[in-house]
Amino acid sequence: MTTKFYGLDTQGIFQAQSVATLPTWSASDERRWVYAEDTKKCYYGTDVRWLEFGEATLTTNIPGFLTRSKFEYKDIDEIYIGPGTYHHQGTTEQTVYWDSRLTKQLVGAASTTWYFLYLDNSAIVSAGTNLLTASELLWSSSSPVWSDSKHGWYNGNDRCIFAVITTITSQMREFYHSSDFVSWAARISDLATTDIDTTWTDVSLTIPSFATQAEVTIFGSYVDGDATTSWRTDGQVANTGHAVSVYGSLSPEASNTLDVITSIAQIIEVRNSADNGNTVGVSTSGWYFPRGM
Repeated sequence: MTTKFYGLDTQGIFQAQSVATLPTWSASDERRWVYAEDTKKCYYGTDVRWLEFGEATLTTNIPGFLTRSKFEYKDIDEIYIGPGTYHHQGTTEQTVYWDSRLTKQLVGAASTTWYFLYLDNSAIVSAGTNLLTASELLWSSSSPVWSDSKHGWYNGNDRCIFAVITTITSQMREFYHSSDFVSWAARISDLATTDIDTTWTDVSLTIPSFATQAEVTIFGSYVDGDATTSWRTDGQVANTGHAVSVYGSLSPEASNTLDVITSIAQIIEVRNSADNGNTVGVSTSGWYFPRGM
């Protein structure tokens, strides 16, 4: 059987190509991919060579690229980190990865402190490989900042990939992670029930410094009048905000769980629609990964 290769011609039409073997790749070749009839395999032309679809070799760095790990709470000072792949723009620009679940311990933690998990640039340089172990990951209480040029959250040459917070007793707060969301095992009260009346009141949410989307529960309790509770992003110009719940003498308590967008300082504002004795409380259930992490 004569091998036939199929792909896009210079006019973008998918058809059999007039070649008997896979052609030598050149960057000007307009057949960005071809299909081999005999082996049933597809090949893709990179800037370097043809790659078979599914080939593990990484030849081109994609700025900011990641296949996020699954992060799991293990115990009061350890987490599990599932297999992941991250573009790392440190001393050397490369794509780093690990193929097994790693365990990372948080040693010497202080109380009520955020700790950020980084790809440790200096350790990666010393290891001399892009296949990482837990030794090439680093905990730090220093917050990352967004880097446009690196398409990610960095502290110097270290790329941030996760964060945890400790309790008042210096133990890691329990969490659950799925997809883009990290849920606290128990919601955290960020505003105790308070009579705030019609004044927009700041509420700092318990979410990491890189996050601006959170899941919260907003409570309203009747005391002496009907009211509507609303929230808005801290610092916004529009005064209306977003209504959360309505309550009064016939329905003395109301609560709703919803996603909110905070300011870059992780703050939302809440208020009631009437000046009376009714109270409002806010608890944080979890946070969402931002772009680039």
